[in-house]
Amino acid sequence: MKKYFIYQDNQQVGPLTFEELQARNVGRETMVWFDGLAEWKKAGDLLELNDLFQSGPPPVPAGTYGAQGSGAQTNPGERPAYVPGNYGAGKPKNWLVESILVTLFCCLPFGIVAIVNAAKVDSRFATGDMDGAVQASAEAKKWTSISFFVGIGVSVLYLIYMGVMIGSMGGF
Repeated sequence: MKKYFIYQDNQQVGPLTFEELQARNVGRETMVWFDGLAEWKKAGDLLELNDLFQSGPPPVPAGTYGAQGSGAQTNPGERPAYVPGNYGAGKPKNWLVESILVTLFCCLPFGIVAIVNAAKVDSRFATGDMDGAVQASAEAKKWTSISFFVGIGVSVLYLIYMGVMIGSMGGF
């Protein structure tokens, strides 16, 4: 039996059966995903869900931004297509612990940027800005990684330098 996921009331819900979709008053503009779909689609664009809309209002005109977002960006500020990996389990990873550790042990300047972005994840998620939270999570991950690898690179160069210095002094 096919299981559906929907994005309704600013949260992902699922897996749901077709009967459970009927009980949830899924509209034509509700974003839907199931195994086999490459990306989220409007329920009204899926022929297999047409039985859900036998009566009701007509589809919302293109370019209108509502609670569910349209999936295609036709207006500035409109939500991008929903991707199951981004919004699947709720709040995106904030990378706060990792960013603090790389700040302490690897590279202070880039680590601070990572901490700032990590802090944005929770605040944006709390205000319902899921796209902003996902973007802040990606930035926190990027700066945490940069800080880690810069710290490792500097440590390796320092060890090489110390080896050369000790070797030029004739050792101990």
